[in-house]
Amino acid sequence: MLRSQRAKTLKGAFTINHQKQNLLIGKSCLPIDDVITTGSTISEAAIKTFLSADALQVNVVCFASARY
Repeated sequence: MLRSQRAKTLKGAFTINHQKQNLLIGKSCLPIDDVITTGSTISEAAIKTFLSADALQVNVVCFASARY
């Protein structure tokens, strides 16, 4: 799957539980992904979702990445 297709597929796929959102406000988050291929999951889930929930900072840990 191409990067643009993957990004389109994941758009809006992740949400923050509004009752728990206050736990993220002003905090640093550390999502963990097993393999980063296109970066779309990390971009959509971690960066867009957490930052839109007012997290202060998002760092990512992954165990492997694929090269294109």
